[in-house]
Amino acid sequence: MDQLQPTEMGMMDTVMSLDQLVDESDPDTAEGIHWFQLVGLIHDVGKIMALWDEAGPSLATFPVGCKFQNSIVYRDSTFLENPDEKNPKYNTEYGIYEPNCGLDNVLMSWGHDEYLYRVLKFNKCSIPEEGLYMIRYHSFYPWHSHGDYKHLCDDKDLRMMPWVQEFNKFDLYTKTTELPDVDKLKPYYQTLIDKYCPGILKW
Repeated sequence: MDQLQPTEMGMMDTVMSLDQLVDESDPDTAEGIHWFQLVGLIHDVGKIMALWDEAGPSLATFPVGCKFQNSIVYRDSTFLENPDEKNPKYNTEYGIYEPNCGLDNVLMSWGHDEYLYRVLKFNKCSIPEEGLYMIRYHSFYPWHSHGDYKHLCDDKDLRMMPWVQEFNKFDLYTKTTELPDVDKLKPYYQTLIDKYCPGILKW
């Protein structure tokens, strides 16, 4: 993996580092989730990229190498100058891909979700595959919310989609103005981190 930073930190230290970023969208997502609470806690930890002067996290996840669907966030205002729009190799429904090739074989836009997914895989964290799908694709709104790009999906992707959709109910609709008590909750989440993402991780 060639996108890692020369940084090593435990997952909890990385979570706490995000206090330096202002992001009102995710303070309490983890508290609305049951068995996948750890995913709720860490799903946007890839935003740590912003503290390393990396390019800002993308607003949404989408495939490259094929036609940009209209359901992509800010598609009309941000893709006008993208040369792929005018490249006949890339601007068809399938582009460079085969039908039902599977999302594992599709090159996705680079952002904090893809980054965290690769960090977890590189460090051999034991989060179940359903959880990894939630992390990697929860911002892939054209797919899980609008039904686009299903022609690229294989059976596994379609089986995993309900997990991503279930996760997004908590991510989007459990927001509250009252922040959780971090000191009280930290020991519990540390036990989950020790189980699924133990030790010092390479970022």
